[in-house]
Amino acid sequence: MAEEQTQQDQGSITESLGAELWRLWTVEIKPHFIAEGEFLQKYGEAAGYDRAYIGRVLSDHRLMEELVWEKDDVSVSRFARVLAAHIQYKKVFFEERVRAIVEPGGLSPETPDAERHS
Repeated sequence: MAEEQTQQDQGSITESLGAELWRLWTVEIKPHFIAEGEFLQKYGEAAGYDRAYIGRVLSDHRLMEELVWEKDDVSVSRFARVLAAHIQYKKVFFEERVRAIVEPGGLSPETPDAERHS
């Protein structure tokens, strides 16, 4: 009997995690992904994004959407790992883009804020 209760409790936790992920997906993440996907497909290359970046971002979006529909604890965990890797990939990508602008004769990272805004 105690084992049945534990299984029911675990099912409730999984449901609530899946439900929370679904809410987060539909309200916050998917609208962002739709806008980002439309931008990348329409203007990505013209804006300086290479095909590898565009492909990776759009692929991540599709994988996360597949995982969110599964709603089980394994998929929720995988979703979290994929989202973290997606964010890290974009962070590194944009750090490199900014560094390329700043370092070759542009503003140096040591430039005081007052000089940057004058």
